[in-house]
Amino acid sequence: MVLPFLPVVLRNCELSASQIALTTSLGPLASTILPPFYGALATRYAPGKMVLLACAIAILPVLGFLGNPVWPSALILAFLVLASLSVANPTLEGLGMRLYPDGKDYSNQRLYGSLGFIAGSVLAGAVLEGGSNTRWSLFLAATLLISLPAFWWLPRGDEPNPGEKAELSSEEIPVNWSLVIFLLILTFLMNIAHAPYFTFLNLILGEKLGVPSALHGTFWGLAVIAETFMMFFYARIFRRWHFTSVLALSLLMAAIRWFFMARADSADMVYGLQTLHAFSFASFHLAIMEGLTRSFPPIRRSIGSGLYASIGFGLAMMSGNQLSALFVDQIGMQGLFTWFALAPAAGIPLALMLRFRFRRGKYA
Repeated sequence: MVLPFLPVVLRNCELSASQIALTTSLGPLASTILPPFYGALATRYAPGKMVLLACAIAILPVLGFLGNPVWPSALILAFLVLASLSVANPTLEGLGMRLYPDGKDYSNQRLYGSLGFIAGSVLAGAVLEGGSNTRWSLFLAATLLISLPAFWWLPRGDEPNPGEKAELSSEEIPVNWSLVIFLLILTFLMNIAHAPYFTFLNLILGEKLGVPSALHGTFWGLAVIAETFMMFFYARIFRRWHFTSVLALSLLMAAIRWFFMARADSADMVYGLQTLHAFSFASFHLAIMEGLTRSFPPIRRSIGSGLYASIGFGLAMMSGNQLSALFVDQIGMQGLFTWFALAPAAGIPLALMLRFRFRRGKYA
């Protein structure tokens, strides 16, 4: 309800396209700074209670949108909401990596987040119909409030899984930083290309293609249905694939998606391109997580997920939104997609290089 629809909320507050891009870039700024810090804390303290505190703090600025605040008040409120919620994803990802080190189990666990995104997207599109932020603000605040008890009961993830005790007993297992750097570069290239998508898709649907706000959620829902399908069948589809090959394929499909999104002239074409979210997010995300799991010993995997969130959802999205704010008035919202498609295309040879290094035995 936050990530895809915040630009619509800001448009209802009468912000321009460049102001919206600038505002949404401040959330990723928080995601750049905070996740490694919280990832490190999650190895020592209960991750559920950290998420509970962050979501509780987010409720107040969410309610601040009841009055359709104008610039710069809307910027400050949006930053507070995004900064608070930036704690949740990397903390929960780190816990998931610890509790489900096997890729198949992790992907099945990740399905629940995808299902929640589908429900939130459809509901957010409906409550924003009519150009008012009131229902969106109240509904989101109520959702956060209801979720708080669940975070309290999350496990700490301290107990080792069967067969891991020997590995966990030693803190001398080195981190494979060379592989980590490769993975974070690929993450940056993939996620920076998503910036125009998350910032401007709903505005393109409503202002360029004439799609009613009540139907916007169906576009996001379809993307996450494709994501859910991929996560459910990932282990079967790619059982013979090395994760680096999955990364190369995912980057290729992302470049194709954004190239044609720039040329989409109908809602049906956008619907079709949304199915490629199965590759540009789901398969890429799971392959990156497999690589990070290989790179970090179990007791440090929360740090790995924090770095992933910091670079992917922080630095990459912040950079993409800043570039969007700089050029959107010159080349238009859809024109941004052509140029941003070059980022995942540039990552393809890097992923193939990484595959070559594994074949030569440089990485285990």
